Amino acid sequence: MDTRVLADYASQVIEAVLTKIHQDKCFPLLLSNGVTPLHSIVSETECAYMADGGAAWDVGVFDMGVDGQDANMTQAQLSKVVSQGRWLRQVSWCVTVVVVSDDPAFLAAFAEWSLKGRLLMWSTRLLVATRLPREDLGALLASHWTFSMMNTIFINIMQSVFLPYRYDLYAHLPYTPTGAQVVQVASWTADRGFLHPKSLSLFPDKFNKFVMQTFLVFEKVTDQVETRQSFVSSISHVITPIRLKRWDYTYPLNQNTLGFAMAKPVLKPRWLSFYYPLGNQVWAGIFTSGLVFCLILVMITRTRPWRAKHGQLSSGSVVLEVVGTFLGQGLLDRLSSSRSNYILVGSWLIFGVVVNAAYRGSLITSLNIPRLPPRPETVEELIEAVERVTYESYGSHYKQTFLQSNSEILQEFGRLLHLGVSTVDGLTDSFVMKRAHCNNRLYLKLIIAQNFSKADGSSSVYVGRERILPAPNAWPVPHDAPYKHLFDKYILAIREAGLHVQWEKETLAEVAQASRTTQHQLRTQEKKNQEGDESDKGGSSRRRVSLAITHLQGPLSLLLLGIIVAGLAFMLEKFIVPPNAS
Repeated sequence: MDTRVLADYASQVIEAVLTKIHQDKCFPLLLSNGVTPLHSIVSETECAYMADGGAAWDVGVFDMGVDGQDANMTQAQLSKVVSQGRWLRQVSWCVTVVVVSDDPAFLAAFAEWSLKGRLLMWSTRLLVATRLPREDLGALLASHWTFSMMNTIFINIMQSVFLPYRYDLYAHLPYTPTGAQVVQVASWTADRGFLHPKSLSLFPDKFNKFVMQTFLVFEKVTDQVETRQSFVSSISHVITPIRLKRWDYTYPLNQNTLGFAMAKPVLKPRWLSFYYPLGNQVWAGIFTSGLVFCLILVMITRTRPWRAKHGQLSSGSVVLEVVGTFLGQGLLDRLSSSRSNYILVGSWLIFGVVVNAAYRGSLITSLNIPRLPPRPETVEELIEAVERVTYESYGSHYKQTFLQSNSEILQEFGRLLHLGVSTVDGLTDSFVMKRAHCNNRLYLKLIIAQNFSKADGSSSVYVGRERILPAPNAWPVPHDAPYKHLFDKYILAIREAGLHVQWEKETLAEVAQASRTTQHQLRTQEKKNQEGDESDKGGSSRRRVSLAITHLQGPLSLLLLGIIVAGLAFMLEKFIVPPNAS
């Protein structure tokens, strides 16, 4: 059979396949290396397709003039063709790629560049027509992802001795009961058309059942996915632009995004603790009222009738008397010796009683229920409050994403981010240093429930309110993975049923309950030990709650300041001021 007749029948086979799998708004993309005797199949197929009404839709034809021997020329031409073909696929509803060549080097180069250039998806069918022997065809199918895993079939247009007009179609099935193998999915003859087993379709589904390997190391998982040695990573990742350059993702599992956690702020000793029970305006009013009252009394004590009756009274004695009455101390009769003074001093005493009662009540409340310092809840507050934010060793993608962000706040957050610290260690460091730890919000809650929960259900660590990176979590898969639609189907069913939300709630509840039980057992044992020690000493087993320096630093500081000032005054009187002659 001459080449012309062979090409004519081969074009009929390709036309028959395209007709059988034809979909609305779907057009073929024909590709040939242009130097093989079979390159005329492309033009024959194009003419036949258009003659049968295919001209209603476009037909893409790429006829390359390379033979695969010049590797550089082949790479350059394929790079351009694959780039244009991908653009056609993206702007079209459906594309079927047809490659015609009997050159193994060209087919291998096409398989490599179609993978790099992301020409094919699972919905994109690939039909390869070649004259390679079945042995070479099997090796080619098994050694390239494009031919073995993607939606690909081969037409063997070798001339047969017994049936010169019969052509067999083959596909590589990576997962069968007997392992990976090349199977015949159909055959075609000019008289009878297609003949294929009922158990197999023309483009069989290769991923109804397939085996996945498990890797425990985070970096190893992603590297295996990127090189297509691992089909999927069972560790969910936050979707970031930098990661999308390396791999694709399944349908999102949840919306638990990146967050931060740190130790809750504790009450620190403050020397102004006696000042906080009253507001600034109240203190100003008390000081002004006391000053005015002292001036009035000083003016009264300077009058002649008063001095004639009571004698000389210094201004210091008047101030001391006023402060003493305000604090509820004794009252000298000399300040209330007249009826006008009765009214004046009485109003001052009533004012002192009211203010003292209010101050004592507010002071007791602030000592028993102190107001904790504000804690960071947003990223902007966090970068002002901490010196470092830690993350696990696999967080380099986040750091790059933050540093390349257009937000100045996220850029500063990226500069504060340090890698290589585990979550437990990072949260533990936040108790003694100005640090926070960053990770998945759900994972942070799980670690806190496991390691930082108390017996009463409270925790000394909190998760910030703001979500740092509002991106969903998903499983990484290789780019244009042909089995991605299967994962998407089952993940979508789980999410629609709300199962993932229920699983998260149950997991957190179980972990928190186990942690509380452990803490309760430890406290019970510690209490028994304390009761045993106190019974040996003959003491009471009742727990005593005492005020600490945190509560009383203000009054103690005021007392110490008074002692120091009084000492300085004593030194001035003793050594500097001359003694009274009398």
